[in-house]
Amino acid sequence: MRAKGLGPALHPIPSTDAAFREHVERVADLERPGQAPELERCLRRLFPRVRVRERLLSGERAAWYIYRDGGVGPAR
Repeated sequence: MRAKGLGPALHPIPSTDAAFREHVERVADLERPGQAPELERCLRRLFPRVRVRERLLSGERAAWYIYRDGGVGPAR
């Protein structure tokens, strides 16, 4: 969840993982990725299964969904 309209809104999943969310925000702030695959590459250093998916809807701010475990599925 990026502040003040800087880049896309970030939505780390699972949303209950505060450490993952903080890491995503820190990496996004430091690296300033211009595209979702760039952020995915940076996050893979620590989370090898991470996936970043972009959502673009007309009239809405861009959003990136960052899946720690590669997607949504049953808890492991």
